[in-house]
Amino acid sequence: MRLVVVDFDKSISEFYDRLSSCYSNVVCIDEGKRELLELHLFGSGVRENLFNTIVVVSGNCILDIREELVALQTNGFKIDKVNLENSKSVFVCYHKVFDSSVSKITWKSEISQSEFVLELLERFYFFNYKVYAIVNGFFTKIGLYPNLKGHDYLLYAVEEVFKNPNYLHSVTKKLYPTVAKRFETTACGVERNIRNAIEVVFNRGKLQSVANGYYGGNFDKYEKPTNSEFIGFLMSLVKSA
Repeated sequence: MRLVVVDFDKSISEFYDRLSSCYSNVVCIDEGKRELLELHLFGSGVRENLFNTIVVVSGNCILDIREELVALQTNGFKIDKVNLENSKSVFVCYHKVFDSSVSKITWKSEISQSEFVLELLERFYFFNYKVYAIVNGFFTKIGLYPNLKGHDYLLYAVEEVFKNPNYLHSVTKKLYPTVAKRFETTACGVERNIRNAIEVVFNRGKLQSVANGYYGGNFDKYEKPTNSEFIGFLMSLVKSA
C-alpha cells in the first residue's frame, strides 16, 4: 500500500518530511514539488500498481490538482471528503477495490490532519505489513512460493477476510470475485489456483508437518483441506500474532 499526501500548507510540511523519511511507501507533495505529483501517480512502474495507492489531498489545494483527480476517477478511484478540526477538511482518494475498507471507516471527530494521516497509515500500511510478514513467512516454511498464482491470491484473500470477516462464510459469492477483480481474472481462476497451491504443498507433506508441528494446526495426513479451511487457518495465524 502506498500513501501519497498532497498539502500546500507550509505549517505542516515538517511533519510530512519526517513521515516520508521514516516510511518508504509514503510520498508527500508540497507546493514546491507540485510538478512531481503526476510522476508519483502515473509514472513508469507506478501506474501499474496505482490501485494500491491511497491519495490524501488537503482542502487547501484541491482546486490546484483537478486534472490529477479527474485522472484518478477515470482509473476507478472514489473520492471521500473528511471533515477535520478547525473547519479544515481532506479528500481521500482510493480505488474502488478498497471501497468496503475505506468508506466504512468512522473517523474521530475534531481530529487534526497529522492525526488523520497517521491513523490512515496504521489502518492500512501496518495491517498489510503484518499480514504479509506472518502469512508469507508461513508460506516459505511450507514451500508455497510466488511462482504459484495461488500464493498471491491467498495473501490478498487473507487481507480481505481480515477486513470483512463475513467473506470467509461466503467464499464463492464474495471472496473469489473480490480477489478476481484485484488480479483481473475470473472467480473460477482464483478458486482453481488457490486449490492447486494447497494441493502442491499438501502432496509434499510440508503443510501437515509444519502447520501441525509448529503452528497449532490439525490437518489430516490423508485429507487435503478445502480452500476455505486453509484460508480460515491463515486467518487464525494473523489473529494470534
